[in-house]
Amino acid sequence: MEYSLFERLRSLSSIHGKTLIYVTHRFGYLTKRADRIPSMREGQLVEQGRHNDLLKLNGKYANLYKLQAEAFMLD
Repeated sequence: MEYSLFERLRSLSSIHGKTLIYVTHRFGYLTKRADRIPSMREGQLVEQGRHNDLLKLNGKYANLYKLQAEAFMLD
């Protein structure tokens, strides 16, 4: 359901030439498709970029992403 919602919103934003800003604490479909991800900690911007670029930095974003991915791998 989340995937179809984001795809619909993305389609509408493209049709109408609008920019969408999402706020989420979950990594997944949305973060992998975003043009720019600001990674914040305690109200401060610590990193920003595309998903793959942030993973390559191996900083706060990458650590949180790995932590969440590991949680889904647990039985």
